[in-house]
Amino acid sequence: MTDLHEREEERRWFYSLCEGEKPDGIICLGDLVSFRGMMPMPRRQHAYLKEVLRDLTTLAERVFFVPGNNDMRESLIYAEEIGVVCLHHTRVDLMGPVGLVGKGGSGPIPGAVTFPFEHTDQGKQAELLLSLAQPDDIWVLHEPVRGHRDLSLKGAHLGNPEYLAAWRELRPPLVLSGHVHEATGIERVGDRYFMNPGPLMAGVAGRLTVELGEGESIHLEMALIAR
Repeated sequence: MTDLHEREEERRWFYSLCEGEKPDGIICLGDLVSFRGMMPMPRRQHAYLKEVLRDLTTLAERVFFVPGNNDMRESLIYAEEIGVVCLHHTRVDLMGPVGLVGKGGSGPIPGAVTFPFEHTDQGKQAELLLSLAQPDDIWVLHEPVRGHRDLSLKGAHLGNPEYLAAWRELRPPLVLSGHVHEATGIERVGDRYFMNPGPLMAGVAGRLTVELGEGESIHLEMALIAR
């Protein structure tokens, strides 16, 4: 799931979906709230983000989170306090040789205000991902890789070029990302995949199944689910 942006009806729909699907885990790609130019962000938005993370822990055994550019930086602390696995700048084991590697936030948006969770490590992001990731890991990002599930309605590629440099070197089996609402979909490049499950605020989510085959080969199944 990604890009809820405080939409209550869609939040309830997602909870109902999880109650029916009974997933082993939930991966949240950020932007649970919407930044409205007020810093510090209102207390009610802090409370809302914590409430959603807490709710997710009742719907799956494991919940993974990276913050979006709209989310407050305190979300890293809230996730840890609630028992959610915060993947920002972190790798965790998933199964066999497969792990999850995460990075939240985004670069600046041209012509927009400065968002709460913009990158502060420009020029070092490829190095970071390559230092964390192992060959069979799934990348969990808020901002997409440049050129993959990142096309805006105006035809501009909004993805991160440093992520692309890292991807070209390691070519992970799957990259999950959000941020660009109109770039919903699943993209295949050879035997590698990119998936943007779509903005939950629009009533769209994704399903991911990861299985290990003979010799610990990785089998992925992905689907989009619309309300």
